[in-house]
Amino acid sequence: MLTIAHLSDLHFGRLQAGVVQRLSGDLQQVAPDLTVISGDLTQHGRRREFCAARHFINGLPGAWLSVPGNHDLPRINLLERFTEPFARYRRLIGPDLCPVWRHDEAVVVGVNTARSFGPHWNWAHGRISRGQVRHVAEVMASASPHQTRIVVAHHPFVAPEIRPDLRLVGGRKAATEQFARCGVDVILSGHFHVGYAAPVTHEAAPDGHVLLAIQASTATSSRVRGDGNAYNLLTFDGPRIDLQIRRWRDGRFEPGPMRRIR
Repeated sequence: MLTIAHLSDLHFGRLQAGVVQRLSGDLQQVAPDLTVISGDLTQHGRRREFCAARHFINGLPGAWLSVPGNHDLPRINLLERFTEPFARYRRLIGPDLCPVWRHDEAVVVGVNTARSFGPHWNWAHGRISRGQVRHVAEVMASASPHQTRIVVAHHPFVAPEIRPDLRLVGGRKAATEQFARCGVDVILSGHFHVGYAAPVTHEAAPDGHVLLAIQASTATSSRVRGDGNAYNLLTFDGPRIDLQIRRWRDGRFEPGPMRRIR
């Protein structure tokens, strides 16, 4: 059995008052085997924001894995954005933008979908490259049949039912095709500040195999979009996944009902 706390969109620099301390306490009580942060640790990519995020990470129980989000790139200094877009993240959070975590029950691969610029007006949109997809496939090739295979990215691969018009990560079609072929079970993402879970259907998937996308709301930011502050608690037990959303209410994180997924 494996327990993962899935946080996203912390946005240090624009926090909801009192939430960070309570979140730290709740995570200590839950004591997950791994805490995953799917991007946007900061609001503007400033050094002091990264330092605050690092202080929070240092207090996490057990192992952790993080990937950058679009807000983790410099927003004001365009020269730095174009020449060293992830320098502060590498220095203050971690040098690896596509980290890997292995456990007897799972293999977790992080993918950096944030881009410093793109051929569109909104540079917040993300993309997954062919090289990153190959990297995921190579790591998953060494996983044993009983290990759950998990990918972590900031930008979503499936839109929420309430907003099917939202733009998804670029390159998702080729990525999900390869993920299905190499047996990826779950993609953990954020970005939209809305929590939901939905299957990613693809004809390349083996019979009976389901690739599940699980999104997390913003855990600590004041930039809530109708979903409030929350994070996901996932328990993996063989082919079964128990998903619980822990929501910020009345000054604490309250556990919601358990959703069982096979």
